[in-house]
Amino acid sequence: TYNCLVIKKEIYDNDLLLIEFEVPHKLAIDLVKPGSYIFIRTNENIYFDVPISILESDIEKNTIAIMIEIRGIKTKKLLEIENGGEITIRGPYWNGVFGLKEINKQKNNKVLVIARGIGLAPMMPVVRKLSQNNNELNLILDKAGYKEKYIEDYLEGYKYNLIEKKVLDKGELSEEVKVLIKEFIKEKGVRYIHLAGADILTVK
Repeated sequence: TYNCLVIKKEIYDNDLLLIEFEVPHKLAIDLVKPGSYIFIRTNENIYFDVPISILESDIEKNTIAIMIEIRGIKTKKLLEIENGGEITIRGPYWNGVFGLKEINKQKNNKVLVIARGIGLAPMMPVVRKLSQNNNELNLILDKAGYKEKYIEDYLEGYKYNLIEKKVLDKGELSEEVKVLIKEFIKEKGVRYIHLAGADILTVK
């Protein structure tokens, strides 16, 4: 376990919490990998019961950024975290994303990443890895009700083609996105698609 200093706390759209905190250099390196996650708790809480995907691990600054959707009692407790305060984390863990072998295999390829809602956070280490491996990145992003563009800061420095679309419509893939997926496969030569969002997105 690690006690970490919080250097940034922001709340977006009233129920999306961003926390950045300092970590030892080795932990920052360990958490760069796609699928990395940690357990987090406030100092008053003795249980580590909130698993959180890594949004960004900055190995130069030795900082970690995480994004948390505030839903229940456990996550609401995290709103009490303050800038300059401490949080306690446990980790690293690595199997937070399916298909890690396939992600690592993609090199000099044309890839499509489809992400929705809070799935935009665990998408970022995948984007980083695909970018490092010289893939042509195409992103279809659906903020799913979040108005503020919290992810753009983290996408800076990457080269990508971005399309913002509603991905799900009444529990089904939207017609627009179905057309786009077919276009990317048939006309643009995409051979790999990564999905980041609720299970319903993967199923559909």
